[in-house]
Amino acid sequence: SFTCNSGTDALYVCLSVDVNTSTAHAMTYNGVAMTLVASELTQQQALIFRLLAPTTGSSLTISATWTTNRAAAMVAFALSGVNQTTPEGTAASSASAGATSSSTGTISLSSGDLGIDCVACNSTTGAQLTASGSQANATVANRSDAPTNDTSVGGSTLDGSGSVTMGWSWSSGSIRYEIQCRYCADRI
Repeated sequence: SFTCNSGTDALYVCLSVDVNTSTAHAMTYNGVAMTLVASELTQQQALIFRLLAPTTGSSLTISATWTTNRAAAMVAFALSGVNQTTPEGTAASSASAGATSSSTGTISLSSGDLGIDCVACNSTTGAQLTASGSQANATVANRSDAPTNDTSVGGSTLDGSGSVTMGWSWSSGSIRYEIQCRYCADRI
């Protein structure tokens, strides 16, 4: 279950799916469909979904569905101050394969905007993700379906303006694929 506090005017969910082909995804919050606002697909899929004016309260549900049986992990952020008329900003993405130890990417933010970052990893031993730099609200979730198939997702936010860098590093795990998508939420 998920708690969405009073004053929340936007809910964002970062989803990592172990998939090497595009597949249909749906995300709901308390039975209400969410909007896909950013995604990247390169052996692993990172997606960011958004819902404006979500129902507030406790014991609410966030559900994800897709068309094939895959490992997945998700994290969620309940935010206030998001523009309800034009919440969309810029989206950006990057991808890499192999055993790197970090990933960074940039996104353009106007003054007062909020960057939302989602990193998705597929590893053989479970990556220990850590947000780098001044990112806030960093949250990580892991899902292990088999000894050779771990899926991790990390989500974070960053206030700023201009071209800002958002990044992640990992201290263990043999990374097979890593992708990062970033999204700008326009603030009021």
